[in-house]
Amino acid sequence: MSKISNLHNEKLPDKLLLVMAGTSCNTHCMFCRAFSMLKNRDRSTQEIVLELQRHKNKYSNVEFTGGEFTIRKDAVPLVKLASQLGYTSISLETNGKMLAYRDFSEKIIKAGVNHISFSIHGPALQRMTR
Repeated sequence: MSKISNLHNEKLPDKLLLVMAGTSCNTHCMFCRAFSMLKNRDRSTQEIVLELQRHKNKYSNVEFTGGEFTIRKDAVPLVKLASQLGYTSISLETNGKMLAYRDFSEKIIKAGVNHISFSIHGPALQRMTR
């Protein structure tokens, strides 16, 4: 029980750059609003690179989200860039499916991810997906 309460007392980042990468996903949950955001398109690598560069002096923390960030082919290089630019806290919001692949997990952690928020919204995939 003490581990759970410690998580709730953990200090949240003072300044967090939220990078909404797009709407592509490997789950398609019924309740998800990502489908209506960004007109169902994924942002280009260059758009995200420019956002990371533009805000590197304003924010020390970044969270990648949007649809499912981990299915992007450029996920690992973008995390690595964020680390190289000096972001100290690099977070993912994810459904966790890609983290089941050990090779991917090792690469993205080595690239700089140091916080992960899992989006798990129900006990049965059939009830949650379209």
